[in-house]
Amino acid sequence: MSQPNDKPYLAYESIAEDYASEQDDPKMRDRCRTMFLDLLRGKRVLELGCGPGHDGAKLQEAGCNVTSIDLCESFLEYGRRTYPNVDFQCMDIEDPSFESNTFDGIFGMACFCHVPKENVKKALGNYLDILQTGGSLFLCHGDSEQVDGYVVDDWGGIEGNKVEIFCHHRDVLKTSLEEVGFDEIQVTHIDCPFYEEMPRLKKNGIRMYAISAKKP
Repeated sequence: MSQPNDKPYLAYESIAEDYASEQDDPKMRDRCRTMFLDLLRGKRVLELGCGPGHDGAKLQEAGCNVTSIDLCESFLEYGRRTYPNVDFQCMDIEDPSFESNTFDGIFGMACFCHVPKENVKKALGNYLDILQTGGSLFLCHGDSEQVDGYVVDDWGGIEGNKVEIFCHHRDVLKTSLEEVGFDEIQVTHIDCPFYEEMPRLKKNGIRMYAISAKKP
């Protein structure tokens, strides 16, 4: 039996155009962007795991100066072609290569599910470093009381295109944020009918939430 790819961005390469044409839950994404903008003090924003760049483009329209990162070249090509005002860069969300104190805010929409448990604190520590003092981190994620993670065998509808999903529990992620040095941590349940009715998420008891924190 084949194992999930340890480079999940490769699973998106062949489906990027189709993925970009579909909006999973516009209302949920709009709510998350609004929550993030309410926290933001400044304009320099890093978008993690940008995918096709829809959220970064909306943040740019709202007046932010957005840098969007992903490792999937097909997504980056789509984003550069579709949203030329956004700065798209090929970069790992676990280890973004920027100078300390670069950003006023970091926004991650349903991308932290690709970060393995053992890499969480390192990634969060990197985010703390590249944020300005008073800068905000915002992540939208899914967790479960039933599972710590699961494998999708047909990501994007392609049989054998396996991706492992990591369900970082909100309480554990909150503790990790505290341990690396963030404060003012807030956890908010996010209602999302689209995801709540998705069979694989329903089967695994996935609940969506937003978590935000500030660099002291």
